[in-house]
Amino acid sequence: MDNPSLQTDLAYVAANFSHIPILIKKLEKRDIELADILTEFESTTTTLSQCRGPLGKAVKDKISFHKGKNNGLNLLLKISKVIQGEQVDNSLIKHYTPDQIASYKFAPVTSCDVERSFSIYKNIFRDNRYQYKFDNPKKVVMINYNLI
Repeated sequence: MDNPSLQTDLAYVAANFSHIPILIKKLEKRDIELADILTEFESTTTTLSQCRGPLGKAVKDKISFHKGKNNGLNLLLKISKVIQGEQVDNSLIKHYTPDQIASYKFAPVTSCDVERSFSIYKNIFRDNRYQYKFDNPKKVVMINYNLI
């Protein structure tokens, strides 16, 4: 603790960012609905945007920049609203069928879920699986996902 500002910096971090590890633990769980994940995300970004001081302004600017650039997030927000029964402008979702939109209800949005699904897909689509018919991979993916 030779640095005189270290103690105040740690207090600032504890006061403004201590909820982030809790959020990460929530997002790492399986079978969380997309709407719940996005609600947690919006709540966290709102809380982070309310941080004060120069660091708070930097955090707020970074959140605004990345949310504005992230078209995938905007698409997930619209799909989530549709799944919840809300009416939305369908410009982003017009290329999706109702079944495809419904399949987003438990979409993996965290890296651990995505990595897990990539691992499953890698095993399913190996070269020695050439006898699959068109519908079979979808069924195998669902079976493998439910086994995890």
